[in-house]
Amino acid sequence: MIVRELDGQWVLIEQAEHARQAGRLAEAWAAGPLSASLVTATRLHDIGWTTQDATPRISPMTGGPLNFTEVRDDRHADFYAAGISEVAEADPYAGYLVSLHATGIYAGRFGWNGLQLIAWDALGPRGWRFLDEQEAVRRTLAERIAAMAPGSGAGLEFERVWRDYMLLQTFDYLSLLCCLGLASAGCGPVPAAPHTWGRLHVTRLGPWAVALDPFPFAGERLELPVTCRRLEAQRFRDDADLGRALAAAQPFAQPLAYVRAASGGAAAG
Repeated sequence: MIVRELDGQWVLIEQAEHARQAGRLAEAWAAGPLSASLVTATRLHDIGWTTQDATPRISPMTGGPLNFTEVRDDRHADFYAAGISEVAEADPYAGYLVSLHATGIYAGRFGWNGLQLIAWDALGPRGWRFLDEQEAVRRTLAERIAAMAPGSGAGLEFERVWRDYMLLQTFDYLSLLCCLGLASAGCGPVPAAPHTWGRLHVTRLGPWAVALDPFPFAGERLELPVTCRRLEAQRFRDDADLGRALAAAQPFAQPLAYVRAASGGAAAG
């Protein structure tokens, strides 16, 4: 669960909803069209969180809903592994990318910069074991991918995989900019065109809006809704108390805005 405190309220966004919004960003990417597998991986990269978000827990730090950044590897690894298996069953290459994404969360995102919410020194024994397990998962998936087109030479070409991985990180980042209110001045490397890489610069315009330079979508503005729920910012007695409050909260659509930066600075808005 993504948890923000705004105006005396907790604003909650399920991880699967954040991922769906990231998928919509992938579909709108101006340098596209992207492969169907990359779009699928982006849309489903957090599918493992679904059961966790259905049974929310309170944060020992705030007494409010537990934010996803507080979930440690001893819980995270198991449900993320289940999500990877679910994606890979339907699309092996999408599963391969989601496995790389999950591994990168623990591994400094392989040098891609913009999201640094979990680092190597945060790992316990389960997290380290997860890294080894996912290496084996990807070897099996690579064999499946190669077998899907025998004799064609189709398989996992480095630049394609690296480009798709960086794009997945970028879409995750862009969604979290507005869903989480991530404090960040930019991200990169971002694939800008075939065989080229750049950096995306960010200026925050408000809680739910950012200006981007260069602007990676068509037009001057991209607005997308994300489903949220609100709770009064209070300390809950226990998980059951939180669950009752969340069940009673009505979902609503919050517009998220991505705006082309004005020349010489961010656009007003």
